[in-house]
Amino acid sequence: MAITPPPVDQAPSLENHAPPVYGTEGDDVRARVERSIELLAQGELAAAMRAAEKAEVLTREASYSANQRAGALCQLGACEYKVTRISAAVANLSCALDIAEQAQPRDERLCAEILEWRSRCYRHQRDFAAAALDCERGLAFARLSGNSLQQAHLHFQAALVAERCGDWAGARAHGDAALERYGRAGDELNRGRTLNNLGAFLFLAGEREQAEQRLAEAQTTLSAIGHEAEFGQALASVAQIKQRSGDSREALADVERALGLLGNRADFVDEIGFGHLVRGEALMDLARLDEAEAAFTEAEALFGRCRSVGHQAKAWVALGDLALRRGDLVGAAPLYRRAALATQDVH
Repeated sequence: MAITPPPVDQAPSLENHAPPVYGTEGDDVRARVERSIELLAQGELAAAMRAAEKAEVLTREASYSANQRAGALCQLGACEYKVTRISAAVANLSCALDIAEQAQPRDERLCAEILEWRSRCYRHQRDFAAAALDCERGLAFARLSGNSLQQAHLHFQAALVAERCGDWAGARAHGDAALERYGRAGDELNRGRTLNNLGAFLFLAGEREQAEQRLAEAQTTLSAIGHEAEFGQALASVAQIKQRSGDSREALADVERALGLLGNRADFVDEIGFGHLVRGEALMDLARLDEAEAAFTEAEALFGRCRSVGHQAKAWVALGDLALRRGDLVGAAPLYRRAALATQDVH
């Protein structure tokens, strides 16, 4: 079974996503938006949502400006994206963009951030053309604002969109652009995440030696700053390369360590699911079939929680491969069919 090692599908570090600049009268909204950003970065999704909802309710009052309302709606959309309420997130982010574009004065950085979040939503919905367009528009706003860090975030997202479209050259170009800007900003967390993604892109493009170098650099960077969950992601990517190379025992040890680092973070559900897929593959190669089945089933459940059909399809294919390993052709066929139907674009 081939499991494609996904690049980090996390949003860039929320620590560097500041709300728009408000006047004194916007302090209540500012405090709630900033608190929501902080909680989201910590993986406290429910609390982050509550803070964003309170901020959005406040901005309905006449005393708040268009930019204040757009900023609160943007943060609410970000929270909804994180808890996979994708349709609601798109609606709120689209409303926020309409308001922000018409605001006087217009906050280009805010417009760029709204488009950045909406691009994630479209990518989740497999609308890659819309996701790419939002990245392109967002980059134009970020350049107008002169905000290099916001440009880095949008290049980060554009790289993920290009990867999903099989455009390895585009993915690497955007990844390199994000890496350079994060380096200039001294943002080591997002630099480490970008290195991990570049490693994945290189691996998918067949450049294994360069991929290993990037992934090793990602591990070093993320380990040095003490971000365990992100380090776990990089370690899981390395485990997949080892698994593809036939070193199942070492891959299993690495991915089990990675899963321990990822823990039960609600904002890393898809990454944890990927770790279980890699673990199941290693276990299957080691003929520990019952344990492999449990790992694949756990991955399927986790991907169901984050409502990612593409990732669920990977789990179904894995379970189909396991059925074949057991000689159960009748059991494998419906699993493969389910995966194929779930990911087709024409019905």
